[in-house]
Amino acid sequence: MQKIINSSIRESRSFTNDIKQSTNFSNKSNSVDYNCIKVLSLGLDSIATLSNGLKVVLSESLTHVKSFADKVKIVEKLIINDNVMNNEDFINELLREAIQRDITIKNITINFIISTEGRMEPNCISINQRLYQKIIRIIGINHKSLKRVVLKFNCDGKILIERNGNTTNLVYEYESSFGVFSKLIYPVFKAFKAGNSKAFTNFFLTLNISKKESLHLQRIFQALLEAKQRLYLSTLTITSPNAVDVVFITNFIKDSLSTITSYKNLNTLTFNFPQFNGSLENITLSLKSNVLPNCSKIINASKHNIIFV
Repeated sequence: MQKIINSSIRESRSFTNDIKQSTNFSNKSNSVDYNCIKVLSLGLDSIATLSNGLKVVLSESLTHVKSFADKVKIVEKLIINDNVMNNEDFINELLREAIQRDITIKNITINFIISTEGRMEPNCISINQRLYQKIIRIIGINHKSLKRVVLKFNCDGKILIERNGNTTNLVYEYESSFGVFSKLIYPVFKAFKAGNSKAFTNFFLTLNISKKESLHLQRIFQALLEAKQRLYLSTLTITSPNAVDVVFITNFIKDSLSTITSYKNLNTLTFNFPQFNGSLENITLSLKSNVLPNCSKIINASKHNIIFV
């Protein structure tokens, strides 16, 4: 069982599972190395997992926030749980301290609860703008060191964006409304700055949705890549993992081509439809008037792939 260090304010609180009362945070913190945090999970119970596997239950006392933040240099993974509003003031203060310090964060996961109860437009009920704006600032500040951001919706839909050198990978598996996209997803894409580098040349997009594909494509590309950044992109791969309908695939390709028509340096464009069992060659017959000026030749239309060069 991993050792747990609890802060003094929680000594009277009952913990279950692996979280058990142990050493007092304020008394023993100097003997513990907080330089590298493997996982910092923020919510009703905020827990830091250290590089040696030791777990520390953070105090809700605001007096302990600065002393904790002063010791931290690297956070491998930051998790924002869907119950952060139950501990809002403490987490707000912790995020504020993280913004002011040179703390390197490499991965961020944000859990949302989206509700439509009593309203037409889906609404996020798990976090407010006060906390979310600080998270967006952290993403922006850390955009050079940040490797991955994951957005999880109602423990089901997911959006993952990650980068590795000159390559950005986006897995989009959530059919977001315009309101949710503009309030929650768009700010993350802009702060992540996926294409804000001349080294950015490859983009892999997996779009796993069943409808409104054109709207999602337009929103994604406009949010991720500003006009100047689009000039860097030379290789684009778009995958629709569950597409099996000819009409859907045809419209999907046409929407994609019209969305990226201004990408002047794009020289390879690949569409993947791994579940499609029909003939992609028949689909390509309707694409001749829609191809890109600098990426206009179809060199392959196999069972699952269409490649433009």
